[in-house]
Order: sequence, then structure tokens, then C-alpha cells
Amino acid sequence: MTNTVRILLLALFACCACTPVPVPEVEVLPTSLRSGALEQGNFTLHYVESGSVKDPLVLFVHGTPGSWKAFARYLDDPRLKNRAHLISVDRPGFGLSAASGAVTSFEEQANYLAQLFALNESSKPAIIVGHSLGGSLVYRLALDYPEKVQALVSISAPFDPAISGPRWYNQLARIPGARAVIGEAMAHANDEMMPLAAQLEEINEQAEHLDIPVTLVHGAKDDLVKIENAESASTVLTNAEVRTLSYANDGHFIVWERHDEMVNEIVKLLDASL
Repeated sequence: MTNTVRILLLALFACCACTPVPVPEVEVLPTSLRSGALEQGNFTLHYVESGSVKDPLVLFVHGTPGSWKAFARYLDDPRLKNRAHLISVDRPGFGLSAASGAVTSFEEQANYLAQLFALNESSKPAIIVGHSLGGSLVYRLALDYPEKVQALVSISAPFDPAISGPRWYNQLARIPGARAVIGEAMAHANDEMMPLAAQLEEINEQAEHLDIPVTLVHGAKDDLVKIENAESASTVLTNAEVRTLSYANDGHFIVWERHDEMVNEIVKLLDASL
């Protein structure tokens, strides 16, 4: 492949895969937020938190790529921080947890993220909220640590392995020299996409074991993760208390565009845990 062809293909990849994400910029950490890190061998898991550690834990898990900043506005929302201990994490391979590189195994990622449950000083299991790929990962976390999770919210997340595998541009991003062009964050995101279908297959096979409240949120105009994923989840989660929120005119970024509605759903789960 000539350099000219490679550059043209990578440009096409960028147009197809790098959809602008309206994540809030956080240059200076608000005084209400606290930064922390957990050391796990040679790996550092970074997170930002707010609220009292004595209140019920709400753990936020971002998509791919991304960082804790995806939920910065949630951490500073008085409706949440005045009644819950809020943590938004940099997943392995992203943000200030990037040094280890991408961790493509959901099981391994869940093992890392589960260390955050040790910060829960309340008497209640955690509520976990995930967006996009993070909304898939929270299923793995709830399945592997059922005693630590009381409810989950999955927003715009892949679930059906038949429609959630890597796309042609994910294969394109693996050609020699691609990482240097698209950057490490996008490269790590691409690494996570390659085994996604197999990870989701494992979740589907065990989904019947989830018997907690599950809130599914999806937009009918989501071109990145089709709404059929939520429809599939609602039929496979046979023993969960499933609540589905479908927005006819929304796309993939409900987590930011419908902030108030998402906060209301988390508050409902907090109320139900009293």
C-alpha cells in the first residue's frame, strides 16, 4: 500500500469514525470535586469524586474513547452530590489511567473498576451508570460483583453481538502507521472494538443472572449504536426489573443532551434504595 493510499484511507476513517463528542471541557477542577487514584501493581486507576463517602455510591463509566469528564456535570449536580457519593472514573487506557494501554477484556476492566467499590462507605450497594461502551461494561461489572451493585443504568450501549461488532473502519485503523495518525486515545478505542462482539456474547449468555433494576436508555436516531441493542437487552434480561426509555428524536449523546432526565432516573433509583 502506498503512503498516498494509506493517508486517504485514514482520512476516510477519521470522517466515518471520529464523530464530534460534546464532552464538557474541564480545565480546572471545581472545588466541589476531588481527584483520586488507586494503585494496582504497576497500574494507576484515576477517578474524580464528589459528595459524602457516607452516602450511597453512584459510579459513572464512560464510553470509548473518553474520560471521567464525560460525567463532570453529573458530579457537580446538587440533586446528586447532596445525597450520593459520586465517582467518575478514567477507564484503563484513557485519561489519567492511560499508561497501561487499552484493556480489551471486559472481565479485566471489571476487575480494575471493582476496586472502586472499596470506597463505598455506605450501607447500600452501588448504582452504576454507563454510556456507550461503558454502558455495556456495567453489565459485566454487575454480573461479576452482584453483591456490590444494586441497580444499573445503560445509556446508548451496545448489547446485541450480532449488530455490535467492529466495522470496516475499525479494520482500517489497524493498518501499519494508523496509530500515529489517529492518536493513542482513538487507537485504544479501536482496540476495544475488535473483541466487542465476543464480550457481548458472554454477557448475553449470563444475562438471566441479573435480577436487579436495569434502566435502558436509547435514541431512535442513534447511528453509532442502533436502538435495536436496547430492544435486544429488554428481551434477554429476563429476570431483571427492566425500565426502557426511548427517545424518538435523539442520537448517541443522550447522556449530555438529556442531562436532567438522566439525573431524574438516577434519583429514582436512589429513592427506591431507601
